[in-house]
Amino acid sequence: MDVDSPTDRALSALHETLNAIRHRPHRQQIVMGVGSGLVAGYIFAKIGRVAALLLGGGLIALQCAVQQDVIRVDWRRLRQVRHDATSNGPWFSDAFHKVIGENRVFFGSFGGGFLVAISIS
Repeated sequence: MDVDSPTDRALSALHETLNAIRHRPHRQQIVMGVGSGLVAGYIFAKIGRVAALLLGGGLIALQCAVQQDVIRVDWRRLRQVRHDATSNGPWFSDAFHKVIGENRVFFGSFGGGFLVAISIS
């Protein structure tokens, strides 16, 4: 009994959706990209402000805890973890570049819509 993981199902659905979009005319791809980019950018901008507040408050609390010796940071270990994480190879796989290349009309218009929405929100 071979059960797909939720990640596999999500990636499969994403792949099928992008294939369906890729086979549409360029104008439809642009409209779909701009529309979804505007929605995603607007939501990102609104959530981003809250996330920035929480992240900034968390960093301030962390600094206060370090100064009061509540937390001790092992900087040598942290540097080693960072080095291990960044030296494992490329950040983006060839499959990622292939998907972006095949759907460049959609992703280009998505990016434009995303940035426009962030600028006007």
